[in-house]
Formats: sequence, structure tokens, C-alpha cells
Amino acid sequence: MHSNTVLSCSRILRGLAIAAGVLLVAMPAVRAQDADRPVDVEFASFFEQGAAEEPVPAFARVRFEEGGLRLVRVDGTAEDVGFNAPVYPGDRIETAERQRAELQLPDGSLLRIDRLTWLRLASLADPSTGSSAVTVIALERGSIQADVPRPAGGDAFRVDTPSASVYPLEPSAFRVDVGAHDVVKVSVEYGRVEVAGEGASRIVYGGERLRVMRGRSPGRPYAYNALIRDRFDDWVRQRDDVYRMHAARGPEYEALPEEVRPYYGELSSNGRWVYLDDLGWAWVPSVDDDDWAPYSYGYWDDGPYGPVWVPVETWGWPVYRYGRWHFSIGIGWTWIPGRIFRPAHVYWYYGPSWVGWVPIDVWGWPVYVGPRFGVVWHDPFFDPLPWVFVDYHHFWHTPVHVHRLPRHKIVPRDLRRGVIAREAVIPPRSARHTRGNARSVGVRDLDGSRIYRRASELARTRPAVARRAADLPRDVDPGELRRLRGARSVRAPEGRAGRSLGVRDDGSTARRATGRATGRDGASRAVRPDGRRRVEDGADRGSRGEPGARAR
Repeated sequence: MHSNTVLSCSRILRGLAIAAGVLLVAMPAVRAQDADRPVDVEFASFFEQGAAEEPVPAFARVRFEEGGLRLVRVDGTAEDVGFNAPVYPGDRIETAERQRAELQLPDGSLLRIDRLTWLRLASLADPSTGSSAVTVIALERGSIQADVPRPAGGDAFRVDTPSASVYPLEPSAFRVDVGAHDVVKVSVEYGRVEVAGEGASRIVYGGERLRVMRGRSPGRPYAYNALIRDRFDDWVRQRDDVYRMHAARGPEYEALPEEVRPYYGELSSNGRWVYLDDLGWAWVPSVDDDDWAPYSYGYWDDGPYGPVWVPVETWGWPVYRYGRWHFSIGIGWTWIPGRIFRPAHVYWYYGPSWVGWVPIDVWGWPVYVGPRFGVVWHDPFFDPLPWVFVDYHHFWHTPVHVHRLPRHKIVPRDLRRGVIAREAVIPPRSARHTRGNARSVGVRDLDGSRIYRRASELARTRPAVARRAADLPRDVDPGELRRLRGARSVRAPEGRAGRSLGVRDDGSTARRATGRATGRDGASRAVRPDGRRRVEDGADRGSRGEPGARAR
């Protein structure tokens, strides 16, 4: 009872602090206006450019692993990875005797990997960029199960094996096994897939299976008993039960960008949706820690596009890849959905001894919460709650919440010695010389003094990307910044039935995509690995399941 009373009192004091913060912020803002000290237009422009981030090619994540998982990166380094670890195009996965894994791809597809399986992610389709890239899974041996909810007519997803290629033609779930002598077995749970072998292809429907031998045409599909399952089938069914445990769709679902919808279930199960008058639909995480803030629990991975935030929160993947964070009075931390995919949506700080980061808000500024009980730095750009600082040698692959510098040990005036950057100055994996294991190399190779000098040079030569913190205006009250951001905010346009369509990271409307993927000339198409166009399923295929006129 005593602990509950203390917790209640703590929350009451926090609420009073927030209310007091509103008054403390609003009053100086008026004084700033009366004194005719406008916010520096140049710096306002610098921060607001952060609202139009450039997307990077989307990559996959490890959604679940059993017994561990080893990745061989495209540069040859091997890593033991876990939950929410990023998986990039070109990476190889090799499961051991007691290992299984589940990957979630950028288009929402799920890839389940059995024990003793070797595969490579040859390429990944990115729905956020609208590029013509396709998802290609190169399965060398072992077994996989794929659940493809939106294959775009079969031209955006393919599984290659030594004896055949498999194309889902509609939303489908299917299993592919590569056995001894490269004999391939394809089993379709539901939907419709095309299996292309040497010289011909077959259409396989739900409840059917076929076999293909190297150098041969696929055999005739035949019915199989779906209730006769092996251990991998049982494991896949267990994963299906977990994935499908989510709340019924609410009105906020229609407002979500297409890129975010595959994550709706896990977000709804771990938080609640609220409607904000000036921002539209937002998501509030269910966290018990009153001191929680985004980008505080996890670690940084060195990816090909720069540092990638890997969260420990089970729901953390989509909210750190898309959208922006916002602190709402009376609600707390809220996530505003967006469609721009990034390794992290943060501003960086590079100082003589520390590296830091802070979430970017919906207007492109560093998130600012405001005064409250506890540590207050009295700085218009550095707020102790959302900012996180660590020593340089604790940056790569280390738990941030363990090595985070305590707020009371940070001297605010020392922060003005650093550089604030819109881009990561730390080079990506592909730009660094690596040897041995990438995890240990990343920790040892991060030279803080060198990174600080590089950031300082960037601030001198490219002021649109980086600025010295010492040059930031000191006499601007945080309340004035909040007022400026609020005055420049973009209200989410209303859609059908009064539903918000949401706001993209670039400020434009995030409308729901309709229709199927098409080629440049507007015609739907798919191309074989040898460059020949695949004929769509139709009258020219002949009878159901018979070879079509599409020799490879």
C-alpha cells in the first residue's frame, strides 16, 4: 500500500509540474514578444528543414528468434542478432540445429525460417519509395514459410531455389522446402502461386502441393492433407496465433499510411489511439516508467545507411522507422504516424566527450517537453527529458539505458561546445574498414575526437546540415519556440466520414494507396530472372494447373 501511495503522489506531482510548466512557458513567451526578440529566422529554417527528411531504402527486421540467430552481412562480417535486429538486402541467414526465426519484410510479409536453413535476402521491395525493386529470397537449402499479404499480382515477390522460382499471384501463404539433390517441394496453404521450373510453369492453389527436380519441369499439383503437419508447421501455426492477436480495427486504421498498416495489430495491443485536433490520429504507448522517453531503451547498430536505432520495446520497430514523436500536455508521449522510412528520426549532437540525440518533432524541431520538477537546464534547445547522451566508446551495440549519462551530471554550458547535425556524422558500415566481428569492431573504431572534428568541419562548410551549438540563440525562451512551432503547424486534412488522413513527414497528405502495382507504361507485369516477361494468369494459361506458354 505504501508503494502505491508513493506512486500516486508521484503522478500527482508530475501532473502539477506539467500544469506549472504550461504557465512558466507561456508567461516568458509573452515577455519575449514584448521585448521584440524574434526567433532567429536562419536557425528556424535550419530546424524546419528537418521536417523533409530523405528516405532510405527500407530493410527487414527480426521479429522473433528461437535459440539465437546468426547473420552474415554483405561485407562478410558475422553477427549473432536478436529481436528487432535489422536485416539488409544481401544479408545471409544460416540457422543451426536448434534455431528458428521469423522476419518481417518492409511490405508486411512474414518469412518463417526453419532449422538448418540457408538463405539470402537478394533484394527487398520498398513500398514507401514506389521503386520497381522486387523482394527476392534466395533459398539454398532447408525450409521456409512465407505469408505474403499483398504481392501486387506476383511481380513484387519471388522465392528462388536451385530448381525453381515461386511467385505468389495474390495474397498467399505457402511453404518451400529444398531437400536432398535440390528436390524442391512447394505447398500452398491458401492463395495462388506460380512455380516456374525448366521450360514451363504450373499454377498451384491453396491445399495443393507439387515437386520440382533440378533441370526438370514442375510436376502436376496434387491435393495434400493440411492437417498432417510436422514440427515446423506447428511452430508456424503458433507464430500465426501470436501475430493475429490484436484489437479490432478502429477508425484510425483508415488514416494510417500503407507503410504503417502492417504494424497496426502490435501497436493497438501495446497502446491506445487518440485524436489530436492539430495533428490527427496519434498512438500513445503503454509504459509504466514515468521517466520513459523515445530512443532511451535500445542500442545503435551500424548499418549501411548510418546508425540504426534497435529498440528493446516489443512494439518499437515501426515507431522509430516512421513518423515523429510529440509530447502532449495531459497525455504524454504520442507518436504521429508518417510514411518516410529512416534508420532513426533524430537530431545528433557531437561534443568533445559525448555523442547525443533527440527525437525530431512533427515541425522539424528538437522535441521540447518544458519545465517540470527535477533537472532543468534552462536552455531553449536542450531539454533534459528527450535528450540522451553517452560516451563515444559506449555508442555502438551497448544498452543505452545502462550507459546513458545522468542528467544531473551534465553541465548545460558544456553542451554549447558541441555541434548539432541533421545527418549522422558517424560513417556507415560500408564506409569503414572492418575486420573480424562487426560488433566488437564498431565499439573500438569510434574515435570521439575524430568524429567531433568532422562534425565541426561540417558545421563550417555545410551550415544547412550542421550548426555549432555555441551559435544557437541563447536569449530565446523555450515558450517562444513552442509558440512558433504551433503557429506553423499543419492541421491534418479531413477525409471521408470526418476521419483524418494523417500528415506525412514532408507535410503533405498521407492518402491511402489504391490499385495494384503497374509498370511504367501502366501495364501490370513481372519479369523472370532471365529477363523475360512472365505472362499473367488468364485464358492463355490453358487448363488449371497446366504448363503455360512461358518457357524459361
